[in-house]
Amino acid sequence: MEIIKEIGQSFEHYLTLEAVDPIATYNYACRGFFDLPVVRTICHQPKCKLGESWTYVAIPKGATLSRLSATDRLYVGAQTTDRMFRGDGKLGQNFHHAQMRKGNGNDNLVAFLRQGNSVEIHRLAGDRLLKRLAQEPNLAPLSWILNAPNSRLQHTGFWLEQAILHREPREWRWNTAGAVADVQNRISKSRYLEVDSARA
Repeated sequence: MEIIKEIGQSFEHYLTLEAVDPIATYNYACRGFFDLPVVRTICHQPKCKLGESWTYVAIPKGATLSRLSATDRLYVGAQTTDRMFRGDGKLGQNFHHAQMRKGNGNDNLVAFLRQGNSVEIHRLAGDRLLKRLAQEPNLAPLSWILNAPNSRLQHTGFWLEQAILHREPREWRWNTAGAVADVQNRISKSRYLEVDSARA
């Protein structure tokens, strides 16, 4: 099962990361970040609010979620509040996202943008995912998420992120960690692997 292909139409375009500013930098001192380049960002939707659950994916501008190539899979993540925007004195308006900036060695957000590319971030609300899982038989391999725990750290968006990382290990260019062990155990006990193995 290609998860993003199956549910991609439910994602909404959240942000466009246009380019690295050639001059402006910022600090995020409490986390030890100094003189980081500012990323020019367009926000297309309201920011994620505390208590919400989201899964988000970063892809090159112009790529299509239903037809992602290997190089299009940049990053997948999850959040319950908007932690992407950080920076001293920036009033929550500066795109930070430490994991994307760190990336995988020389393959990272800043390097990608400096090569003349732009990045789109698309997000899917947890409640919208749950509704689809409850109504669509073709998404049965992910139905275990309906009964998964729901907390600040382990929420619907998190479970979908982990399912993607489990199904597509090492395929997301800027993700350096795979699915956590607890998620692998939950998936192994569900129909997820059974259905997927039958398709292989």
